[in-house]
Amino acid sequence: MVVSLSIFGMFCAEVAHGQKAEDLYNQGTTLLNQGKVAEAIAKLKQAVQMKPDLAPAHFNLGDAYEKRGALDDAIASYREAIKYKSEGKYYLSLGLVYKKKKMFPEAIEAYKKAAEADPKNAKTFFNLGNAYQEREAFSDAIASYNKAIGLKYPNPASVYFNLGVTHQKKGDNLEAAKAYEAYLKASPRASNAKQIQEIIKGLRDQAKDQQGLGDQAKDRQAKK
Repeated sequence: MVVSLSIFGMFCAEVAHGQKAEDLYNQGTTLLNQGKVAEAIAKLKQAVQMKPDLAPAHFNLGDAYEKRGALDDAIASYREAIKYKSEGKYYLSLGLVYKKKKMFPEAIEAYKKAAEADPKNAKTFFNLGNAYQEREAFSDAIASYNKAIGLKYPNPASVYFNLGVTHQKKGDNLEAAKAYEAYLKASPRASNAKQIQEIIKGLRDQAKDQQGLGDQAKDRQAKK
């Protein structure tokens, strides 16, 4: 009987300890939403010290560190959150910090994990496309941008613009022109609309020239 009461007491203490950590997490989250970053960090650090497996507290602590510009601390906190719970938004946030540090291979791996955990998040594929473009992996970037478009990324103009840039860098003039046209359709009042229209014209002219040269080469080959 004494042993049973002792176990029950330990259980109650553990529950109370966990609840205290949850309270600190909630307080820290409220402070973070109010822009009180330093105070939020203090509360969230207490929360994860009391309950190390409280993944959302690690995640919000990472967010707070990121807002403060402490990117290495943000990475460490996001990785702790992932250790206890594999969520798409945790990997996505980790990737975004890696991007800020220009650690593009690490960003790509984080985004890929985010896509595995949440394959319907268009934001993940948009950022994955951006990271691939930075690495000059243009085919992968194009595939990621098209995936973001298919998933209805909320700002399609930005995707189409980056898609146009990527096709242009890859030398696909006609596809670049099509992407830029889609950009103007999605954002007809864009401040750079006139410049993009001129780029489209140039790209289409180049595509015609390339097609003409290709046709001439085919004719010469056929006559041999």
